[in-house]
Amino acid sequence: MHATEEITPVSAVQVGLGGWGTDWALRVLPSAPGVRLVGWADPDPDARAAFAAAAGVPRVHCGLADALADVDAEAVFVTADPAAHGELARAALTAGKHVLLDRPFTPDLAEAADLVKLAEDVGKALLVAQPQRYTAASSQVRHLLAQEVVGRARHVAVAFRRNRRTPGSVLWRVSVDHFDLLRAFFGEASAVTARAWPRGQSRDGGLASFSAEIEFASGVIAQYSASTTSPAPATRWTGDWAVEGDDGVLHWSGSEPGRGVRPLHPRGRRGHRGPGRRAARARPLGRGGAVRPVGAGGRRVRDQRARQPGHHRAGGRRGDQHGHGERVALA
Repeated sequence: MHATEEITPVSAVQVGLGGWGTDWALRVLPSAPGVRLVGWADPDPDARAAFAAAAGVPRVHCGLADALADVDAEAVFVTADPAAHGELARAALTAGKHVLLDRPFTPDLAEAADLVKLAEDVGKALLVAQPQRYTAASSQVRHLLAQEVVGRARHVAVAFRRNRRTPGSVLWRVSVDHFDLLRAFFGEASAVTARAWPRGQSRDGGLASFSAEIEFASGVIAQYSASTTSPAPATRWTGDWAVEGDDGVLHWSGSEPGRGVRPLHPRGRRGHRGPGRRAARARPLGRGGAVRPVGAGGRRVRDQRARQPGHHRAGGRRGDQHGHGERVALA
């Protein structure tokens, strides 16, 4: 029996208590053993009053400087409007605090570079929350692409759909994660063409729907679309992905694995398909990662379930014990 390592939580002030910030404070952070909130701040008096009532805290400060002068904190967690990220991060770093920012980092690239240098100069951590490139599904996909299990990647299609008029721009709230994943998989972009769709706006008038074509220096072409006002079936927050290579197609959706991933091929074969081998189409079933490959000519191949080595199938159930997980299928 292994001894449990005791975690000393980092004391932090959270600044920005709108819808997203309140969700972080009330639902997410209480279950994180590594952080202990000791103060909260927001310049909007209505937001302060609403949060104080919902959280049951006696005081919510009117700004970051006010909070840091009143409480002893090691770090600052920024969940404010993206336009204020740069100013707040700079103030926190200058005060000698570690900084965690909700994504996006900052809308301005030059400002982001300046903040990285400032963090290095003062010797403090500067991090962005929820980087999707480190999820289990993303790590597995990156490994599969590096092994060229579908041959050389040529084209990728990414689609995100919801019909939920949340506040803020879909670009800042969701698409930044997808763009970061595209860079993690295929390198830096060399050209981007994008346009907004005439399909309504977010609750506060922000961008709700748009599409883009992105060309990467590696030669891969990506076609991307995102909408929070789509009547089509909703995707997961990570979107639906399909990468076409010279030898097949890799499709996945989600970020939390049930039993991991193994490539699926015609006739149930696993591993790399060499040149000349006929490709198959893989259709995901359910929500847990089960895949039904369909061979050339539409002939059905036996079901196989994606799982990590050392884990056994559980009585024919699909997915993990919670009924969810990422789906990664190789066609």
